[in-house]
Amino acid sequence: MPTDTDLEISHAPGQPIATEVEGRLIEELQRASAQLDQLEPEVAKMLSNDDAIQEDRDAARTALERARKNVDTAHQALDRFRTGSYGLCSKCSLPIGAERLAAIPDTDLCVSCRANC
Repeated sequence: MPTDTDLEISHAPGQPIATEVEGRLIEELQRASAQLDQLEPEVAKMLSNDDAIQEDRDAARTALERARKNVDTAHQALDRFRTGSYGLCSKCSLPIGAERLAAIPDTDLCVSCRANC
């Protein structure tokens, strides 16, 4: 498991930690994109079905919105990594703990700032 010190060097090209972190972020983006690609036609079919009840339509729209947000969040995390700000809280600018990043790789908030949202 990477430590906070590892995160400081993770942005250096060619470092094993950097490759591992970037790989995880790319995998997360691919997973989120695949989920969105699968959901879009299903939701379109659901919304065009006149026999579908409103609750099902609402649930389908919510699932699609969540999938789009997951793709956006994954893109933003990868962008932060590539620009060198990955692992820093977007609110307080302090390092995000390695355990939190391991659990939620695309997070942009430290535990304290997330608790205060």
